[in-house]
Amino acid sequence: MGNCTSGKCKDFEKFYSILNLILDNEATPDQEKFFKVHVQNCMVCFSHYNIEKQLRELIKTKVNHRPISNDLASQIRDRIPRM
Repeated sequence: MGNCTSGKCKDFEKFYSILNLILDNEATPDQEKFFKVHVQNCMVCFSHYNIEKQLRELIKTKVNHRPISNDLASQIRDRIPRM
């Protein structure tokens, strides 16, 4: 199974450094190419990818976007130091 031996991946550090870029749609074309090929051939990294992806989706569904009042927004802006 590619670079995987005994449940370990020789390219895990490289894969992991690209993982968030892939999930955030910020990876370069070369990074995307490496990632796609690697995930197809490495069960260890495929599992990590799916866990991270599902975790992000779960968080998105649980986060509530609640509007705040204009007064509260003004109070927050007033407390932020201006440069």
